[in-house]
Amino acid sequence: MRRALLENLPEDYKVYREVPLGEIFRPEECQSGEVREYVENSRIDFLICKGGEALLAIEVDGAQHRRADPEQENCDSLKDGCFEKMSGKIEYLRISTAGADGTYQSEVDNIRRLCAKAEKFNKRRRFDNSGGRAIEADAEELKDVLAMYLRSFLENDCLDGVKNFYREHGGVPQLEYSSYNSIQDIDYGDAAANQYYFCKFGLAYAFEYSLLYEIMLRIADTNQFGVNSFGCGGYIDAWALAYSWEALKARCQEVPGRIYYRGTDRQLWNLSLFGRVDSSGEARFTEPISGAERTVGGFRLAEQLVGDITDFCDKPGSKIYYNALMFPKILNELDSKTLESFAENLASAEFARNECYICVSHSPSKLEKGVEAIGKILNVFKKKGYGAEDDLEKLLGQKAYGELCERLFKETELKSFSVSQIGGSRVYSVVSPLIGSLNPDFSFQKINGYLWELSDSGVDYCRQMTRANIAFQIIKLTK
Repeated sequence: MRRALLENLPEDYKVYREVPLGEIFRPEECQSGEVREYVENSRIDFLICKGGEALLAIEVDGAQHRRADPEQENCDSLKDGCFEKMSGKIEYLRISTAGADGTYQSEVDNIRRLCAKAEKFNKRRRFDNSGGRAIEADAEELKDVLAMYLRSFLENDCLDGVKNFYREHGGVPQLEYSSYNSIQDIDYGDAAANQYYFCKFGLAYAFEYSLLYEIMLRIADTNQFGVNSFGCGGYIDAWALAYSWEALKARCQEVPGRIYYRGTDRQLWNLSLFGRVDSSGEARFTEPISGAERTVGGFRLAEQLVGDITDFCDKPGSKIYYNALMFPKILNELDSKTLESFAENLASAEFARNECYICVSHSPSKLEKGVEAIGKILNVFKKKGYGAEDDLEKLLGQKAYGELCERLFKETELKSFSVSQIGGSRVYSVVSPLIGSLNPDFSFQKINGYLWELSDSGVDYCRQMTRANIAFQIIKLTK
């Protein structure tokens, strides 16, 4: 939708995305407490402006609007009512994704007509974007900005630190574990360890987690999507969630309108991909080219919780509102006692969602252990009355699943995208010799070249992961 607007509207029109209603409506225009609260916490999908004046507000109705949902219907009614009272100041249009061909060309003429009509209003509404919360939908995709940010973070914040460490110590920080369950052997509060970890694994894990989140976001049938991530470390998977969300929107795919993320880890990392949160809780990052702070609009990032995986509930009986539990490379590392404690804590919690997801990134070398751990977690949900489905072809639908397979194979060096049965569970695997051939955003030759030079000079354990060797599960739970 955004692309269709940019390509078909005059150059002097500005398009803003995910604009808070509070930046359009004044407090005195909200007649009741319910309306005022709704305006404070809601957004309009697109706002078209010219010369600092708002012309047309566009709401795009996704799948959640096409089923009987009293709560959604009430929200729609409140938003419609707000804009009805603005008649003569700003135009308002609802567009459904049902039957859209991905280009929205059929709507463009109507949008132009409504903008031209609004330009004739005597009392047009001024729109001041100085607060920075609204995102200007310029020609550069936010997906590309996020990719550039990751590249800058790895090549500057991290690689320079690794080089300095090597010059001082003649080697690189040790990341090897001395025993099978010795995660604590690595001090992730140490900047040098963080920098080397990001240089070695950041590229591969960012690609892997973005693929997993892309699949899950395409399956999710909700307007707001919350992720609780366990073993979040330096927020690589938080970045991947934001990137995949923006990438899907750039391809005009239907996705949840807002994203929430909460990370838990045993250690507080010295470096993090998202180190800034603005007053509204939205994630902020520094754009590499200009150095300006940018907001990932609609992406809310809770502070990282430092504690054991078993501490994710505040107390027994806590209510969990998140839609998805994410396990990035952590389940394979848990000892049996920790896993049992986590399952007990999970059993004591109340889940507010009748539809939720489990997403697991496995270490391929410890796959059976990870699948066994997921089995114990699934048993908890089954006792709570949830049914489980892990067949991606069913969850995505044949067309979307086929598109995913085609995109992974087309003009790439992908060796395989396969599914296997392990202990009655489906595990999907992606193997490719070069991640950059699958997606150019994940090709960083500067880091790879330096680490290979160190490896060739005799420094052990110093090659960057540039190949995909992914084993994962995505399970939909329905009550």
